[in-house]
Amino acid sequence: MLKKTITILLTLCVMGIPAIYAQATLENYPGYIQYRVYAVAKANQLNDEKILKIANYFENRDKQVQDMIKRQTPVAEITSLYNIEDQDLQKILSPKEFANYMVATSSNSMLLKAIALHSELSLSDSKVDTLLRWYNTALSVASSAGIAKDWEERQLFTILSNDQLYTLIKQTEKKQYDKQASLQWHKLVKLELSKGVDSNKFKRDYLDYQFKRSHAKIKLKVEKSTGRKETVDMLLYSKNPFLMRKMELYEGTAPENTLFTDLMMARSTLKLNGAQVDSLVNCTYQLMSLILDYNKTPRSASYPSRRFEYKTMSRILTEEQFDNFLQIRYSPRAEGDALATWAELEKSNLITGLDKKKVLKELTAYELNKVISKVKSNTSRTREAAYEAKRAEASKPEILIALEGKKNTAMTNSDQKRSMAW
Repeated sequence: MLKKTITILLTLCVMGIPAIYAQATLENYPGYIQYRVYAVAKANQLNDEKILKIANYFENRDKQVQDMIKRQTPVAEITSLYNIEDQDLQKILSPKEFANYMVATSSNSMLLKAIALHSELSLSDSKVDTLLRWYNTALSVASSAGIAKDWEERQLFTILSNDQLYTLIKQTEKKQYDKQASLQWHKLVKLELSKGVDSNKFKRDYLDYQFKRSHAKIKLKVEKSTGRKETVDMLLYSKNPFLMRKMELYEGTAPENTLFTDLMMARSTLKLNGAQVDSLVNCTYQLMSLILDYNKTPRSASYPSRRFEYKTMSRILTEEQFDNFLQIRYSPRAEGDALATWAELEKSNLITGLDKKKVLKELTAYELNKVISKVKSNTSRTREAAYEAKRAEASKPEILIALEGKKNTAMTNSDQKRSMAW
């Protein structure tokens, strides 16, 4: 007997169970029962009494299963015994011990993770009990996919204080965001934005932002019913590290689709310098602040940002860069308008002897000049700009004047016919 006991002691120590657990008399239990006990015990400092209770629980349950198999009990009924293991173990373990065990065996429940981190979160016993009660409630109605994360987050937001919830996020998401921070740093290096930047400080700032972002996402989900329409990235834009905001503009992933993003995507073509790029990053922040202030009052329309965007661009860019950007932006529209006009010319039988390519080029130039002059007029609101806009609109190609003349004639004839009908 002594030799057998020593063998079990050695086996349990090799498996990783501290010596204190080996004092329990487990030599009468099969090896697979001992292993199951180890799975529970390794996450906690359990006393002998609890270790034996867990061993007896597993042994009795397995005997039940064997008896059910002999009686040819339906599989679903047998499986149900294993489905209640959580509740059965809770009768033996304390809430904290149960949470430690579940988290150690890869449970993704945020409620259980909060209990397992009770010391770090300074949770009272009543809060621990409340968290476990909500976990059991969720478990009773959970689908095969498990407990819904959104549902758990709502309960955590209600039960924990802001500081406790923030600490929980830091403790459970740090590993994930550490990896992301490294990936983001490599992106910055690739985009040549890392010069003179302390990588460790960037990563610390990035982690701090992501923790705040996760916390804000939970808060926003709870407040969704209030009708708020801002995204988390909008609300926390000012907290986002400057370099991350810069990279978002470079990649076209800023939280709002603004003209500053379009401008940044054309930075190589326009030959923007470093000071211009940094100014655009700061102006994007200003625009986000304006949008947030505007949205504090419920409105049906979005913030009218175009004048701010164009006025900012005209200040940051040279006149040539501004003109080139407007041409890049509005060329597709001008080409589309020119094609539509050509279709009308065809319909009105006005294309005989015309060179389509030449006419389309002339119409496109007219449409482009007209829209650019209008944008400049609306941006500066000076008398000179308004005059240029009117002059651009009046400088119509002859073929367009001919088309409008034919339309007016047809309209006049139609009016005369209606008059005669009376």
